[in-house]
Amino acid sequence: GLNVRAILNEPTAAAVAYGLEQGEDQVVMVYDLGGGTFDVTMIEIKDRLIRVICTGGDHRLGGTLWDEAVVMDLAEQFRQQTGEESDPLDDPEIRHPDLQGHEALPELRRPEIGFRGDQRPGHRA
Repeated sequence: GLNVRAILNEPTAAAVAYGLEQGEDQVVMVYDLGGGTFDVTMIEIKDRLIRVICTGGDHRLGGTLWDEAVVMDLAEQFRQQTGEESDPLDDPEIRHPDLQGHEALPELRRPEIGFRGDQRPGHRA
């Protein structure tokens, strides 16, 4: 089995993977605007060592809320530009155009991912 030493949130894992590729000292901020949360991690890369400065998130600022705000703004612009009184969001094909693609996802073949030897994830051979 695996010996789990730590569990990293998504932006921390992305920041660490980025840091493994860098050769210069720097401070990096990575954000993840996911469907349910907005997470941020800051790391310091110094002498090829990575130190997490801070990490945090807010479950009330996720991408879904951003998507909704953009959709509402576009609907308002549509009404203003066309003079249309009806709400374009009442049409399910406009509101959720991605449903057909989403329903087809389980049919897609999943890639196989593996690591050679004892290399770290994100490390290129």
